[in-house]
Amino acid sequence: MKVMGLKMSKIKFICDSTCDMNEEKVKELNVTIVPLTIIIEGKEYKEGIDINREDLYDILDNCKELPSTSQVTPEQFLNEFEDAYSKGYESVITVTLNSAASGTYQSAEIAKGFFEEKHQNAMRIEIIDSGTYTHMISVGIYQVNKLINENKSIDEIVEFLNTFYKKIKAFAAVGTLEILIKKGRISSFSGLIGGILNIKPIIKIGDREIVSSEKVRGNSAVVPKLIEFCEKNIDESSDFIITICCRQCPEHSELIEKLKIKYPTKKIISGYLGSVIALNIGTYVVGVGYLSK
Repeated sequence: MKVMGLKMSKIKFICDSTCDMNEEKVKELNVTIVPLTIIIEGKEYKEGIDINREDLYDILDNCKELPSTSQVTPEQFLNEFEDAYSKGYESVITVTLNSAASGTYQSAEIAKGFFEEKHQNAMRIEIIDSGTYTHMISVGIYQVNKLINENKSIDEIVEFLNTFYKKIKAFAAVGTLEILIKKGRISSFSGLIGGILNIKPIIKIGDREIVSSEKVRGNSAVVPKLIEFCEKNIDESSDFIITICCRQCPEHSELIEKLKIKYPTKKIISGYLGSVIALNIGTYVVGVGYLSK
């Protein structure tokens, strides 16, 4: 059977809330966002619905016991698949955060199985493990617009997204070590020394993991180091660069300005870090994402 292109068929995109897509883009692209759950002192909150990022930032800055998170459930995904089917969509493409860090991808696969058991082949469902987080997920969806205009098939779109997510990389400076200490990622002693020396850890986000990459000393060293990562490995043919932060800070503004000078033809896509990701790496983050060679 011939697979129709996007202009000839109805395709629904679904992402989990860790994609941190802003409300304007969600409406523009008609993307359904399925929330993860944040648990604070035994009470559950749906990310982006019951609690916003600013509220969680404040909680993280002041809490003694860190909130926890819970993956999207199969039932949540199944409800969205059923909703898309009832509205006449022919295909659904669901993109989730890194499966190595969350069971959300597996929940989507389970829901797909339930749906297909009930409806057989009535609607095609594709589940994509992005292997990454936050705005690196969202930008993949933004890029699909180009394929829509070119009338590409769903097979071509899925292939594009899988390739895109393999190449997307990000580096971020963590401005405080407190969350990393509480999460057990570094020792209290290392955190104490890091605080005294004003050490800023640089983490790498990509290749299905978050790992410590390098360290710099002081805020003034953050932006030059992030620019250096871009210079070493960016795909010059790509047309975008991503910047991420929590609260706006001088380093983020500096990063944007220097990227505009360094890469004048590339679109700078800036976004805030959402609640779930901030809960794992802290509320003071400045980072850059790009398509690698």
